[in-house]
Amino acid sequence: MIVKGDTFSLSVIVPVYNAEKYLSECIESILNQTYKEFELILVDDGSTDNSRNICEDYAQKDSRIKVIHQKNQGVIKARFAGADESRGEYITFVDADDWIHEGMYRDLMQCINTYEVDIVLSGLYRYLDEDNIIDFKHRLREGLYLKSDLEKEVIPYMLWDGTIQGWKVDPSLCSKIFKRDILIHFMQNSSELDIYYGEDTSIIFPMLLNANSIYVLHKSYYYHRQRETGIAIPYIKDKSFFDKLYILYQYLQQVFENSKYADIMQRQLELFYMNSIQLKKNTYLDVRESKKAVFPFWKVEKSSRVILYGAGLYGCSYMEQNEQQRFCKIVAWVDKNYEKLCARGLNVCGVSVIGEVEYDYILLAVATSGLAVQIREELQEFGVRKDKIIWSAGVIQELGE
Repeated sequence: MIVKGDTFSLSVIVPVYNAEKYLSECIESILNQTYKEFELILVDDGSTDNSRNICEDYAQKDSRIKVIHQKNQGVIKARFAGADESRGEYITFVDADDWIHEGMYRDLMQCINTYEVDIVLSGLYRYLDEDNIIDFKHRLREGLYLKSDLEKEVIPYMLWDGTIQGWKVDPSLCSKIFKRDILIHFMQNSSELDIYYGEDTSIIFPMLLNANSIYVLHKSYYYHRQRETGIAIPYIKDKSFFDKLYILYQYLQQVFENSKYADIMQRQLELFYMNSIQLKKNTYLDVRESKKAVFPFWKVEKSSRVILYGAGLYGCSYMEQNEQQRFCKIVAWVDKNYEKLCARGLNVCGVSVIGEVEYDYILLAVATSGLAVQIREELQEFGVRKDKIIWSAGVIQELGE
């Protein structure tokens, strides 16, 4: 598929706000794509640093680049401003502090050209630093989904899947490509909402209810830069968090009620809403630190050899309780972020040590089932048997009980 006149196959939209530190890396990763038939729209959302000049400099070098300057209105309106000006048959997004693999648009557009679907979804990398990159794959099977498949396999679980205690479809717009005709309507509706948390959620799930077909790729191409562990996300710390969360809830409730999937989606929405409140609660240190995770003694055989995976709040709590009870033998304590943890005085090793020691079980010391599923998949790819991996839903006990 090639550019025809003023029409492009793909429009790539980058909302930009005070992103000078990472912006050039982001733009270069887009321009270095092996797929070339796209336009790049940089939406400067009222930046006060050098981002404006960086955008203009790139636009002068490449005719595919268009720059939009506007007063600061937030990422939803910035994305919609770019989408509204786009000329591509399909649209995708990149955040200004992230970057993408050079083959991303080649592979995703090949799926579109082959199957003519409304949406293509791919995996993404959660990037903290070079030594801490998590490959996040969609929990859907890879392949083509027609409408009947969406109704059976996606819609009943997409916003909240009880087996993993989280959404089954990552709401990020950046790891997907959308057919413009179906996207614009939902973006326009979302752009009128005064929200920060759940921006992507307000678009992707209503879209999926109306999509006729999607294609899922498990391969990851998108590098999403993460904040350091322990640093609260700004939209969670927002003093208006509850007000904006309720706006999102009301909007999605109305969308779902006006669809034929109202009963299916209402339960998912309520569970999503309650989980969102829990995320806010977790930002209060006095609440978090007054509790501890209980070691799952009922899942581990006494005196067995155990690798403890994770050295955060759960891992430290498990280690302390096991030392007190002398229940099992911890043959290794591992964590991807082991170097920083060792610097704090913890005797933690890298994950690679799993292949060097004999063990009976690997106990995952993490809080959420979503992360546990992800680690379990990684360990199985590493050759660990599924029945050797143990995780227990976080039993939390008040200190002093």
